[in-house]
Amino acid sequence: MARVLICDDYTTIRDIVRKTCETAGYETIEASTGKEAIELYKSTGADLVFLDVLIPEMDGIEVMETLKKIDPKVRVIAMSGAAMGGTYLELIRRRGAVKCLAKPFSIDDLLAAMREVTSLPES
Repeated sequence: MARVLICDDYTTIRDIVRKTCETAGYETIEASTGKEAIELYKSTGADLVFLDVLIPEMDGIEVMETLKKIDPKVRVIAMSGAAMGGTYLELIRRRGAVKCLAKPFSIDDLLAAMREVTSLPES
């Protein structure tokens, strides 16, 4: 079973992404900080990472760059809802995120992003 790492400091966002991923057949692991996400990735790995850009301890760009040093093939879907979210999403996309989602996003947007970067079938 494929594993998804979800990193967001908001429990509600993690819950939405987790439930969507689990319904699609993925195993999930969750982190609320950048450092926690890196440690989880090191210990368990993941096939896909949902990564908030503005998180405690390290920003999402730093986290993604660290994950890419661990595994250059890591696939990151970046998320942001901050007032400057569009700017941050563009920066992280330029540095290697495979997809970006602006918050708030719909379940359909989330599933479409997953389908785009994985082998998730159409529902």
